[in-house]
Amino acid sequence: MNKHLIGILLKIIGFILLTWIAAFAIVETSDIADLGTTDLISIMFGAASLALFVFSIFIALLAIVGWQAVKDIIEERVEAATQERVKLLKAETTTRVETLENELRGRAFSAMGYLLAEMSLSQKEPFEVVDRDRLSEALVLCEKGYNFLRRVGPGPEFMSLNNFVHYSLIYDDVERTGFLLEQARRLKVGAQEHNVGHVLMTACGAILRYGKEPNEISEAREILEGITQNTNYSDKKRREAKFYLDLASSMTVELSDTSTAPGGA
Repeated sequence: MNKHLIGILLKIIGFILLTWIAAFAIVETSDIADLGTTDLISIMFGAASLALFVFSIFIALLAIVGWQAVKDIIEERVEAATQERVKLLKAETTTRVETLENELRGRAFSAMGYLLAEMSLSQKEPFEVVDRDRLSEALVLCEKGYNFLRRVGPGPEFMSLNNFVHYSLIYDDVERTGFLLEQARRLKVGAQEHNVGHVLMTACGAILRYGKEPNEISEAREILEGITQNTNYSDKKRREAKFYLDLASSMTVELSDTSTAPGGA
């Protein structure tokens, strides 16, 4: 509220109070009875006119002060609402920029990892590794891509995770079996929920390779065997499912040979 207007308002109120006090003093000290009727009417009319004038000024100034107060309140609320909206937009923009940055970087790493991994495999035998060092570098890139894309959403995350688990199986990574098995279970749930066959196949391959629970392994084997016999899948996908089954079978044979060798359990 304007301090200058408040000062004027206080002065007017003080003037009115002084006028009332002066009028009361005049009435108390003067002899009104000696005045004629015409004089009394003139005095009363003049007093009423003066009072009406002062009251009109008071009402006008009160309206001005009130409007100024309302204006100040509106400005404060509009400014507060604007600042709050700006903060929300800034936070939302920052979040979107961070999400876009994570997605771009994640897809870039995943794409480089995919290309490097494919270059590490034989052209005649798609699942035969010809350069393990290059494939190891590809796995590093795939995992970096996954770490970025998992902050974006399920779609990009599972795409990158599928590549990472798939090439880890081809690389036959036995140092991170617990992590790969955990991620394979997540892939399996997501693939079944959204009906994504190739992701389900990768998940079942990892479960078959690294799993320990008989029921879980049996279910994964059944799914992969069904894919190998399903003509709706491409030849490449059916060969991939067969690769996972053969990989698990070879591991079973190795374990059996170890257990029956001299000194074995």
